[in-house]
Amino acid sequence: YRPTANAGNGTIAAVQSASVEYRDMTTAHITDHSSATPARGGRGGSGGRSRRATGIALARLAAVARWTLAVAACLWIALCVAVGPLYWADSSIADFGAVNWLFAVVGFLVPFAAVVAMTRWANGIPVFGWSSGKNGLHPRRLIPAGARRAAARLLASAPGSWVSRTGRFLARVCVRATDRWWKIALILFIGWLWVPTTLLSAFGADIRSQAREFSWAWNQWTGL
Repeated sequence: YRPTANAGNGTIAAVQSASVEYRDMTTAHITDHSSATPARGGRGGSGGRSRRATGIALARLAAVARWTLAVAACLWIALCVAVGPLYWADSSIADFGAVNWLFAVVGFLVPFAAVVAMTRWANGIPVFGWSSGKNGLHPRRLIPAGARRAAARLLASAPGSWVSRTGRFLARVCVRATDRWWKIALILFIGWLWVPTTLLSAFGADIRSQAREFSWAWNQWTGL
């Protein structure tokens, strides 16, 4: 609002006073509104904690699922190892005895130990854990230090270096052969080709006999 030239000093003072009061009321309204609004940082912190808790819970659930699958696979291997001798002897499950239980225990512990060892190795943890010594912690090993030094000297020799180079070459070949999904699928497809081949070779004569019997029955039904 701009006062006209004809307005007196009293009118100008009244207008200025009203403008000041209006600005004070507006500022107070804005201040009260901003103080009533919760801080964004509080909501973000609570949401971050909730997301972290959810992530931890999902990670634990995934770990339980992985180890459950591993244990189930090892139990299946143990069952196959335990009942295998019964099938070889043309016996029944009623003859399941102490020897079969021993086979079952060994058949479970060996693959499960392999799974645990590979998991620890993949996570950068020594397979047999840590041991403390004069120089601090170091990986625990089952092979004595003398045997390890002898193996190191053997690897430093000409035959040992050739074996080492061959091992590194085979490791690179394995990595290159499995670094794409289609390579793994091709390996599995070729590896499982023995199933239809074995079935055809083992039951080929039976399939031919069944086909001849069906042909004879079909001729009888149709009157040919």
